[in-house]
Amino acid sequence: MRIKTYAEIRQFCIDERLKGTLMPEIVKALAAMGVDGWSYDRVKNVTRACRNPDMPLTDKPRKSAEIKEKEGSTERKPKVERTESGYLIRYGKNKQIAATTEQIEHAFQLFCIAGLTMNAVALQMGWSRPHLRLHMIRYHSCQKP
Repeated sequence: MRIKTYAEIRQFCIDERLKGTLMPEIVKALAAMGVDGWSYDRVKNVTRACRNPDMPLTDKPRKSAEIKEKEGSTERKPKVERTESGYLIRYGKNKQIAATTEQIEHAFQLFCIAGLTMNAVALQMGWSRPHLRLHMIRYHSCQKP
């Protein structure tokens, strides 16, 4: 059987791969038929499943491709509680921050009006930068327009 066109060679490679023939054996069969220039890489590229949607996967997927669910890996949103004196933000396991409305408004004024950076505001308020960020975001989201 003499194969002449690219489409015929491609179809031959796909058919052989579907039968379960290994790539090196397909390359040898092509060489025996007198087809030149078809290396292992070219046969591999032609028979890729992504380029042939109707071709089922013949190789098993790698184990590393499996998505494993990690326990406790999802991050919870902080819960905001309005108290008499201000806000209580619960985040993480047994972690919470409390701040009065005046403290948060003062932090907003330092950040927006005075033009201080978040790090400078956090230092002046006595909070860490992540705590300041939590306070500012939660306070701003709790305000009604």
